[in-house]
Amino acid sequence: MAFSYDPAALTVPLNYVRFRIGDTTETEPPFLFHDSEIEAILTDEGDNVLCACERLVEGALAKVARDVDSSGAGLNTTRSQKTTHLQDVLTRIRNDITSKATPRFTGNSQSALDDLLEDDDTRVLFRLSQIDDC
Repeated sequence: MAFSYDPAALTVPLNYVRFRIGDTTETEPPFLFHDSEIEAILTDEGDNVLCACERLVEGALAKVARDVDSSGAGLNTTRSQKTTHLQDVLTRIRNDITSKATPRFTGNSQSALDDLLEDDDTRVLFRLSQIDDC
């Protein structure tokens, strides 16, 4: 399976996802996901990189849950350290997802809105810039 990452091309969704989830080094420690796995999740999420990041970090947490604690050459790595780090990454990604949510008024034309505002029989509770009149 393939691994690729180019930090100079973060506009490429695969590279951006790897950057956000911290999966940027092929050898130390071994990378979390193959390119094909990331591409599949990006496709499933309609190329929404933040949602893809969220699903991949959830998957990484599931992988870490199966690991055992290890030590070697005076360096100890524990599951709890990896889990805590991934949970922190997941929290940051979820915060970015919710902070970028934008309400939209769709499905109506400007003329339909104008007609509604001019209609004396219709009570409009909310309108654009309603507090600007205060």
